Amino acid sequence: MLVPMALRALQRDCAEKRWEYQIARQVYVEVTRLAVEDRSALEHELRQALIAYYRAHGALHSALRARSVQALH
Repeated sequence: MLVPMALRALQRDCAEKRWEYQIARQVYVEVTRLAVEDRSALEHELRQALIAYYRAHGALHSALRARSVQALH
């Protein structure tokens, strides 16, 4: 059975990764508005932040699904 503490840690990690992605996205949008020509480093950072967020989000939902399946049994 999934320990509630582990679930809280996954929720916290997901929230942190979402925040980091949102910040990276805001920075990228502002740099785009300024018409900076070489945005490759920011694009890489944005992509990495998005991947990290989706991984954390997927881990959280996997844990939630596992918990709901365990509750049914």
